[in-house]
Amino acid sequence: MASSAGRPRSTCRWDTRLQHREKFTTCNIRDYGSANTCLKELLANADDAKATHLTVCLDKSCYTTDGLLCEGMAVLQGLALWICNDAEFSQDNWTSYTLNVGESAKAKDTETTGKGALTAYSLADVIQMLSGDHLVTLDPHGTHLPDKLESIFGNLVTPQDEHFVDVANDCPGQLEPFLAFTQQCPSVPTLALKGHYPGTLFRLDCVPEQLQKPA
Repeated sequence: MASSAGRPRSTCRWDTRLQHREKFTTCNIRDYGSANTCLKELLANADDAKATHLTVCLDKSCYTTDGLLCEGMAVLQGLALWICNDAEFSQDNWTSYTLNVGESAKAKDTETTGKGALTAYSLADVIQMLSGDHLVTLDPHGTHLPDKLESIFGNLVTPQDEHFVDVANDCPGQLEPFLAFTQQCPSVPTLALKGHYPGTLFRLDCVPEQLQKPA
């Protein structure tokens, strides 16, 4: 892959309003279940969102380490698991997933529902989600984002205020895996640079074991 130009941005331009309310511990990460639970929950979520397709793919590609959100993201540009569907995240979905850890909107129904997309933390410490106009990076341990930030919220089309990262201009390397994967995988909508994405992409970054931080 050709390298993309760009430099890490100052944290003053990053929107961290969509933060996890609950600190992650070994206990509550394990509460989100196993890999099998993750896939079942994400399938259920896709069905709830009226998606017609769910795609799961292990991506062994290595992408550019230039033009990222920050230097700490470079190690995440390799092996990753993609879980994708053709329905968009609603604002309620974003809020529930990024703010309400352990108390999602469905959690009031029963003790066993409401885990949803949060089960992805059983497979990865860092999750990148792209849907509609937004790309969100979630790093609840604060090990890869700068200043131990737990999340960064970016806009794919036109920044709506100064706190949103203009992903295509400010950190184009961060988009390279998403652009390449959607172009190569015929079962998911293709992402256009600076375009609205009519679906949801979860990229579960597989960090080398020696660099992982215990939960």
